[in-house]
Amino acid sequence: MAEAVCDFPHRWTIYLSVQCRDQRGHRYTKSVEVAPQGNYLAAHLEGVIEETYKDLVAESNPNHRVASGWIAIPAEISLTEEQAARVFDAVDVWNQQRAA
Repeated sequence: MAEAVCDFPHRWTIYLSVQCRDQRGHRYTKSVEVAPQGNYLAAHLEGVIEETYKDLVAESNPNHRVASGWIAIPAEISLTEEQAARVFDAVDVWNQQRAA
């Protein structure tokens, strides 16, 4: 399965998100979905992910930031906020420890 995803070019949908918690402890996210035009190998997505990630982090409050991540889908499929939240919850994103 990994070879099918990584070794062949696909049209990708990438959902990037920064998870935040305000001073009252309320969770919120800043997210964006991008779909690069054309077919790409997974290894060639780094530039799109990094550029979009930097912009997204810059828009978020550094005092509220808990974690960040991305979901890359090798298809033209859009995720809802709820679907993305379930994926991030599954990897326990909200319980990340802040670096000293």
